[in-house]
Amino acid sequence: MFKTRLAALVLISLLAGCASNPEDEVTPIRPAAEIYQSASDYLSSNSYELAIKDLEELETYYPFGEYARQAQLDLISAYYGFDQFDEVVSTANRYARLHPGSEQVAYVTYMKGMANFGRGRGFITNTVNLDRSSRDASAIYQAFSDFRTLLEEYPDSKYADDARQRMIYLRNELAQSELHAAEFYIRKGAWLSAAKRARYVVEQYGRSDQLEKALNILERSYKELKLDNLVKEVKTIRKDNGL
Repeated sequence: MFKTRLAALVLISLLAGCASNPEDEVTPIRPAAEIYQSASDYLSSNSYELAIKDLEELETYYPFGEYARQAQLDLISAYYGFDQFDEVVSTANRYARLHPGSEQVAYVTYMKGMANFGRGRGFITNTVNLDRSSRDASAIYQAFSDFRTLLEEYPDSKYADDARQRMIYLRNELAQSELHAAEFYIRKGAWLSAAKRARYVVEQYGRSDQLEKALNILERSYKELKLDNLVKEVKTIRKDNGL
C-alpha cells in the first residue's frame, strides 16, 4: 500500500512539474483590435506577407468577432498582393458563402476574376513563337467567367467598367488560343478538328478581333472537307459582318 501511495505521489509531482514548465505555456493571445491594427498597418505599407500573418491569426482566434468579416476582405487583398491567387479564390468563395447578402460580394467576385487573371498571366504573356495550343488556358477561361458573373449580377458596381475591359481583352486571348489550336490541327491535316476550333471562336467570341481569321480557317477547312453548303454559310457570315 505504501509503495502504491509513493508511486502516486511521484506521478503527481512529475505532472505538476510539467505543467509549470515555462516552455510548455501557451503564449497569451493579443487583443483582436491590436492584431487588426497591426495587419492594417502592414497592408497600408504593402507588407503583404506580414499582413497575412496577422490576419490569419485574427481569423484563428477571433473567427466570430467584430473584425472577422473585414479580416476576410483584407485577406483577399493581402493574398492578391502577395500573388497567392489560389488563396484569393478560396477566401472569396468562403466570404460569398458566409455573407451572401453583403454589398462586398461584388468586390470578392471581382477579386476572384483578378486572381484567375493573375493565374493565367503566364499563358497570356507567352511569345507568339511558343505553341500556346498545348498550354492550359483554364485560368483565363475562369477569369472571363468571373468577370461575366460580376457584370450580370452587379452591373452598376464600381468594378464593372474594369471587368468589362478585361473581358474584351480576355475574349481576344481566348479566341487566339483556340485559333492556335486550329492551326496546329491544320498542320496535321486534321481539318474537322480545325473547323471545330474555328467555329467555336465564331460562335463564342464573334465580337473578338480574331473573327476574320477564324472565318478564314473555317472556310479553308470546309473546302478541304468538301462541305460546300457550310462554305456558303461562312460566306454569308462574312457578308453579315462586313468582312
